[in-house]
Amino acid sequence: MNKIYSKLHYQLEHGFEFGPACRLIQSLDQNSAGEVTVVFPGLLILLEEVGGRIIVKIPGGVRSTNNELPTDLSELCDQFIALVKAEAGSVPVDEILV
Repeated sequence: MNKIYSKLHYQLEHGFEFGPACRLIQSLDQNSAGEVTVVFPGLLILLEEVGGRIIVKIPGGVRSTNNELPTDLSELCDQFIALVKAEAGSVPVDEILV
């Protein structure tokens, strides 16, 4: 999880843009339990390690087509999860809608 946090921190510092709307990470935090909170404009993503797996928690509405959320958020989540999987290596990564 520390490797993922470090990569995200690098992305934050260097203004890396996510998704088709080019959203920047607004804030990034890792608590003492190792859980990571990532805030984008209009989106909060949580990461935690449970039983040797990395769980990516995203709002369920992001994956729904019947809502008023910006359409780029689903693509942003796809790009974000791909980055997490690349940094996680052999550690399984699961997406959970919350």
